[in-house]
Amino acid sequence: MDTFENLDRDDEWDEDFARNLIGQSLLVGLTYVEHDGRLIEQKQVFGIVESCTEKAGIGIRLRSSGALFVIAPVLDAIEHGDPGIYRLASTGEEVEDPDFIASITVTKPQKH
Repeated sequence: MDTFENLDRDDEWDEDFARNLIGQSLLVGLTYVEHDGRLIEQKQVFGIVESCTEKAGIGIRLRSSGALFVIAPVLDAIEHGDPGIYRLASTGEEVEDPDFIASITVTKPQKH
């Protein structure tokens, strides 16, 4: 399993918030960019949070496939979801009233 180290987070790890995420629905928008900011791809995932630790990240059981999808443990990127219906651009799947939403940008490291 991958581990996440030395993420440049402004906030300290909030164990209570992390614990309370487990069992909640989470809609995540992911933007992948090159080291210079050029867009690689964008995707959205939705599911139920199964695990949330500072080292192992946030494990989301995807509603669409049942697969476990892990994102970096960036709690400060997660906020309460607004009521409504969200449509995932890549699949057309509709998500109604997610408990939480997150927007994360993943930057590809520069090759040396």
